[in-house]
Amino acid sequence: MKVNVLIDNHLHAGMDAYRLPDFAASDIEQFIDSVRPSRLTVFAIGHDGLAQYPSNLAKVAPGLPFDLVGFWRDVARKRGIAFGIYVSTLRNDVLLTEQPAWVRYRLDGATSGKIDHTSPYLAKWLKPVLSEIYKKYKPDSFFFDGDYWAVGESISEPRARAAQLRWPTRGETALSTLSPEEHRLLTVETYTAYLRELGTFLRKLDKRLLSSVNLAFTFRHPTAPPIGLNLVTSDLPPFYGALEAWIETAVLLRADIRRDLVVPLYAEPEGGGRKYPKSVPQLIHETAPIVAHGDPVHVYFPMSRRGRIDQAYVGSLNEMRARIEGDEQHTTQTDLQSDFDVLCLSDSDAMQRSQDFSSVRGAFLAASAAGLNVGVASTQRCADHLARMRLLIIPSGQALSAEAIRLVEAAEAAGVVILGPDLPGFKKRMVSSNWSIDQQTMDLVADAYHASPKSTLWSDVDLERPWTTFARGLTASDGSWRLFLWNGVKNGFDMGRHVRDEGAGFAGPHRVSVPGEFHIGNVWGHISALERTDRSVSFHLNGAFAVVEGTSPRTERSQKRAWPWERWWRSGRA
Repeated sequence: MKVNVLIDNHLHAGMDAYRLPDFAASDIEQFIDSVRPSRLTVFAIGHDGLAQYPSNLAKVAPGLPFDLVGFWRDVARKRGIAFGIYVSTLRNDVLLTEQPAWVRYRLDGATSGKIDHTSPYLAKWLKPVLSEIYKKYKPDSFFFDGDYWAVGESISEPRARAAQLRWPTRGETALSTLSPEEHRLLTVETYTAYLRELGTFLRKLDKRLLSSVNLAFTFRHPTAPPIGLNLVTSDLPPFYGALEAWIETAVLLRADIRRDLVVPLYAEPEGGGRKYPKSVPQLIHETAPIVAHGDPVHVYFPMSRRGRIDQAYVGSLNEMRARIEGDEQHTTQTDLQSDFDVLCLSDSDAMQRSQDFSSVRGAFLAASAAGLNVGVASTQRCADHLARMRLLIIPSGQALSAEAIRLVEAAEAAGVVILGPDLPGFKKRMVSSNWSIDQQTMDLVADAYHASPKSTLWSDVDLERPWTTFARGLTASDGSWRLFLWNGVKNGFDMGRHVRDEGAGFAGPHRVSVPGEFHIGNVWGHISALERTDRSVSFHLNGAFAVVEGTSPRTERSQKRAWPWERWWRSGRA
């Protein structure tokens, strides 16, 4: 199990001195040796805007006693650990005092205190600073943060120029003529262009850089992945952040993207407050979906302004890793990729204008709770996936574009069952709002799935499970497969911030049966009452997850990387 560590070290923009009186190199090196990260990411510039290294371009933290970034680089290089550098982007308190014209003003005229991404900031400040950092430290990656709270609609001068370019016939007053939907569209288009330009710059700087932007904005807009950045970081505090990451399959359906999902080691109330350490069973529960996909778990360790690392969570982190690695020793599978036979369409014109993806999340969660191997994808990705798709869900409230309508027609011609709103040509109706899941909705999506006439490699694979279990299938090019079962809730509809019973969840019977050409190999995880043959396995899931692995005849893939998962699930109605 790979663990990536970020040393969280925000300062105060108005601080008088940064002396680091409690900094002890030996203690910090011992801390790194105890955590054993695969990658170490450290702050160069936090939200405060103060450089924690000797910079010629950014304001250096007053009294900085030594090159802090250089120290961390040496620690990482000495241990053969990948080295990343954190830079806060659209949140930079010091820079906005120097460049007040770059601020983003909200539609009500109030200042956001953040940088407008349509300002000259990227060209005049961020690129030169990144060049300076890269030349000094040659990092393996950058982690860009601060966008989540910064990106939004604006009436700033830079946004006025962007509006005029977007709607040239409206002249210099274009911004004042925009509707709320057009304001949101302008935000999406300009921020996507901002990310594309940043990614292009990084590739020119060093094509080997494995860099990311905090994906929180992409959670708001899952059809606009950070183009040009080949590492995606999700930093969502709520417990279901890992599940939310499944929703954003703009990430999962791209073979060139790696995921770096952040798991906070503590819980805190909405809006901040006292932090509560998470129990080890809860951490296992939260990290299980990440580990199942072969992705690293990313954790933060705060550093005080006096230079001391908060190591309070090292014990729980290491215990979690030891217990997961104890399970992982049962498997030797590698190169597994998620592959879905149910896709939820995400990029209608209406949702892009409104930026309201609640119906997508509701439809996704309902299909997941029904036991379907479901992902969310844009029109183009759905079209690329047609050969491997059994059910296409069009959530309610979508005004489909011409491209999406053509997709629906092509899917129906290919034998894909369409589950959508009451629109011409659609056979069924799907109505679900965010987090609204009931048995009727789950029956609806399950019945639609089983109505599909398509039959492929997985036609005779059966899964019986309580509806509280979420399931995902993964395959490899050599014919290996993995069925990952995740215990989503205790019972009923409780999907809160904390795991009940320390992650025990709902203990219930599960059975998996495979056809004759398949072979069941490893079965591991939080299970009891295991009974198995080469073709079937049954057990009780009494913890966070279970994994069933096996092999099947090697099949040449007609697409870039995917195997079909058609006719895959038989959902129990417990």
